[in-house]
Amino acid sequence: MTIYRGIYTDIETNAANENIQAVKRLDIIDTAGNPYNIVVTSEVVGPNITFTFTFDTLPANATGTSIGYSSDGGINWLSNTGGVVSPRTLTVPFSAYLLTFTIQTPTGNIYWSNEDTIVPLEMTDDPVRDIVIDNDEDKFTTIRSRQFGINIYSSNTISINTFSIGADDRFKVNYYIDDVLNFTGFLSMGDISQEFMPDPNVITMIAVDGLGFLNDIPLTNFDGDTPQNENAIIDYLLWALSKTGLQLNLRACFNIREVTAQDLNNDATGIGHFYKWCYLDAKTFEDEVGTCINCYDVISYILGEEAFIFQYLGEWRIQRVDEMEHGLLVGTWFQWNYQGNFLGKYNETHEGSIGIDDSYSWMNDDCLMTNDRLVKESRLTYRYELPEEIPCNIDFQRGDAIDDSGSERTFELDCWEKKRENYPTSGLIPATVSIYVQRIYVNDYEKERYVVIPYAAVSSNLILSSNIYVNEKDKFSIGMSRRLSSDVSGSGFYRDNGMQVRLIGDDGTYWTLQGETSAGDTLEWVQSDSDFLTNNKYFWFEGDVDRDMTEPESLYGSTESPPTPVAGYIQLLAHQTHQASWNRDTYIDSVSFTYIPYINGSYQVYTGQQHIVAQTENTRNIRDKEVKISDSPARLYKGALLIADSPNYVLAGLFYNAATEPDGPVYPKPYGEIQAFDVWNQYNRTMVKLDGTVDKSNPAPTMVNKWFMTDPHPNSNNRIFLLLHYEYDTHLCEWTGVFIEVSNSIIYKQYTGNSFKYLTK
Repeated sequence: MTIYRGIYTDIETNAANENIQAVKRLDIIDTAGNPYNIVVTSEVVGPNITFTFTFDTLPANATGTSIGYSSDGGINWLSNTGGVVSPRTLTVPFSAYLLTFTIQTPTGNIYWSNEDTIVPLEMTDDPVRDIVIDNDEDKFTTIRSRQFGINIYSSNTISINTFSIGADDRFKVNYYIDDVLNFTGFLSMGDISQEFMPDPNVITMIAVDGLGFLNDIPLTNFDGDTPQNENAIIDYLLWALSKTGLQLNLRACFNIREVTAQDLNNDATGIGHFYKWCYLDAKTFEDEVGTCINCYDVISYILGEEAFIFQYLGEWRIQRVDEMEHGLLVGTWFQWNYQGNFLGKYNETHEGSIGIDDSYSWMNDDCLMTNDRLVKESRLTYRYELPEEIPCNIDFQRGDAIDDSGSERTFELDCWEKKRENYPTSGLIPATVSIYVQRIYVNDYEKERYVVIPYAAVSSNLILSSNIYVNEKDKFSIGMSRRLSSDVSGSGFYRDNGMQVRLIGDDGTYWTLQGETSAGDTLEWVQSDSDFLTNNKYFWFEGDVDRDMTEPESLYGSTESPPTPVAGYIQLLAHQTHQASWNRDTYIDSVSFTYIPYINGSYQVYTGQQHIVAQTENTRNIRDKEVKISDSPARLYKGALLIADSPNYVLAGLFYNAATEPDGPVYPKPYGEIQAFDVWNQYNRTMVKLDGTVDKSNPAPTMVNKWFMTDPHPNSNNRIFLLLHYEYDTHLCEWTGVFIEVSNSIIYKQYTGNSFKYLTK
């Protein structure tokens, strides 16, 4: 690979005016010679070195990989052959090495080598600026993206055109301070400029960490598919972060825990962490059917009004604001690699002090102190939003084409399973006919769509819906419309079972819903067995055979259910006609489902819930924010916090602050209430904001620190500050920053006075 490298030394001195300069290195890596993003890391273990190769998806015809290594500069080589699954590791007893990585395919081998071509860069007097922007200056700004302003001199071989060809992830930027990685990202291809003058002139570039670009990328999983069903929160975070193109570890100081999870002190595996223990249905992030919102919003949804994310020393960090306080000078951090494998739990202290006798000090007498206004009331609102479709693909819209030509086109049926009742033997078995979706087009516009269940002598074929989760006492209404492929002759009354509703209870019980009939049957839940052989009840079609059977008919009678007897999940089974003598295909035109949740002791239509904390101070300032993830009264609502209760997922219970209760819950509360007080304690009083220029930068400024102001002053004593944003001149070693108070050791936080209400509008 080609690496464009600039090296410079800053002008750093300490308080005693002693030279403590650091060597700073900028690498701009042209990844065009590394299309599979092969990355090699090494770890010294005794006399040996362990190399770890990670790589993106290799060509589909790849049959294997081979690592070649040389300890004598390439005279003699040894190799190790293995599979195509990332990562691959190799331990060698050498201290000096050359490496090659070979991808083996039937059509030839693809080679990669760590022998780089180094192209020197001449840096200007203002070579690199490290910048974090937060225009809102809000403690709960969820994403604090870093960008690096880079200035180099052009030459006869280096110009704007050198870095202007390729995709957004072609030129990777690594920035080192004394050989320690400080930042990694990519050149922003739309932010490169050059003076229109003879060489040498200044080329200006911006490198970004990629977080800001997530606005334009819909969420998909590692395979590029739209997520489905329930997944741990950590999965959504890592899927979103992977779209930056950076394969970075994630470390989180976020220690809210669900009461049934392992306590903090004894959780060595990370299984009890909020991000691993709690699940969300993928429809939480649904944009429209079949697609998700962008990755930036996914991260914001998860961190909203609690924490923020930033890059620190080449990894992603998530910091909960409430845990930046005096009583928690040591934070508990959990770490995962970019694929979600747990790496460890760490106790870390991150502090920075600004004062005349400290490593950092205010300069130029330009530090301005202001007050961040208190609020009279803080509101956090969680809206009850149902997915676009219940159950999945209820309108039969999605499915791969079988025959996508002409006016009559056929498609597969996504989400629904094609089954047949195996009565009187237990269980459902695969359908005996090929069930498909028929679409009728006129002038290339779809005019009709229905599921076709072809005639079968054993008339028990059906389509089975995905699971629909309900709570005890919930209600719903269902509907189904069907017809036959052609009319039948004859007359007289018929009754035909058309739909079955099954309830699989969380308590291990099984139920079917008896539909109304003209014979006097009434709507009621009837307990069955695990194979649904007893009390196998149905909703019915009734009528006279004289009617035109090619016209749609609907289920007989009322279709609003009585309250569900237990919590669990519902399955809808839409059947072909059971009148075998009719000898016709069954067309299912539509299935409908309307959810009627039982909330707060009634079936009133609630639109959401709200946590409010208020005070009597005479101020008109109100903080009113909406959160997307919270405690939910129903599993179906987007953003409902779930936990695994094999084989199902149930609503999470109460939560607690494990940062202050590491041995287990002492004051368990709903997640929304904890969140409400975390916000309230940052805005219930006037807090100090500082804006000024800081001298010295060893170590470099960072969002991870709790900041102290050590020069005695009544408005900074006893306080911890959060760095909201900064601009750091890496050569002059000075930086401007905006700090906001987050904790005061002599003012206790407030945890009483929360009010909760359901919303009807």
